[in-house]
Amino acid sequence: MLAARTHTVWIGFVGLLGLMVLIAVDAGRMLRSVAATSATLRQESRDRDALLDQLRSDIYQSGTIVRDYLLETEDAGADRQKSDLESVRARIDDTLRRYEQTFPQSERAAFRDLQAHVDSYWQSLAPALQWSSASRRSSGSDYLHNVILPRRAEIVELADQVTARNERDLDNMALLLRPSMLDDLGLIPALRWQAREVARRTGLPVKVVADDIADNLQDPQRTCLYRFVQEGLNNCAKHSRATQVRVVVREEADGISVSVQDNGIGFNPRQEKGMGLLGMEERVERLGGQFFVESQAGHGTLISMHFATANHHPVSQMDTAHIDTI
Repeated sequence: MLAARTHTVWIGFVGLLGLMVLIAVDAGRMLRSVAATSATLRQESRDRDALLDQLRSDIYQSGTIVRDYLLETEDAGADRQKSDLESVRARIDDTLRRYEQTFPQSERAAFRDLQAHVDSYWQSLAPALQWSSASRRSSGSDYLHNVILPRRAEIVELADQVTARNERDLDNMALLLRPSMLDDLGLIPALRWQAREVARRTGLPVKVVADDIADNLQDPQRTCLYRFVQEGLNNCAKHSRATQVRVVVREEADGISVSVQDNGIGFNPRQEKGMGLLGMEERVERLGGQFFVESQAGHGTLISMHFATANHHPVSQMDTAHIDTI
């Protein structure tokens, strides 16, 4: 009788263990799927950014060629400049066609505006390309400064706006790709898994120090927090040249604070705050949180965020963000 009961208990234990393994495997598979989708979106975004970079570069080059054309005193030299300009125009047209095949619907209006300004730019050049050397000498300088350079600046500014929209769209899509592990296993296990994946992929040691938190954040906040850590770790791996990274999750009287700290090369946040950090800050603050960055050249970087869960009392930067030695 005792043996039968023992056997039954063992069967139940093995069954429970098997169920836990299946849940973990399924959660890991789903998270890897989300990571792959997110990586695809980011690669597509980088490809579009590269096209916009090429467009800006060619627009700048076209202005330089036009300047040289207007200063050219010999007709043969002017013809060479016009030929070079046609080559650049062909490149710009090709870049715009390629971008049009890849941009999301949310960028349609901004892209059409950019395309219209490029067309207007070429139209404004057409009369000057027929000028004689005497016309170029008499009118070239005013035409360059009053017509060509302002239009070129408008195009570059519009390209910058499309790039910024591209970044925002990518951030919004990433937030929609909410890992199922957050539901299946909870926030802290998902963060530990993320840390292990980064360490496995890059060789960068990542330590997670986490309180046994209640995890009573709203779903958008929980997803944002996960993405905050994910992007923070990716930034460390790509840019910091760190040898250690630490993720800290603390439950406080008024909410939850999270930080990602490395011992890398550091930077000046006032001068070098890139689009990645600005996007993180925007997402956190959009959900009512607080975002902080502290860094010094040669002394590593600490990024931190805070979400209030009850009895919100804003915390100061010194409370949540100070660089320790790690």
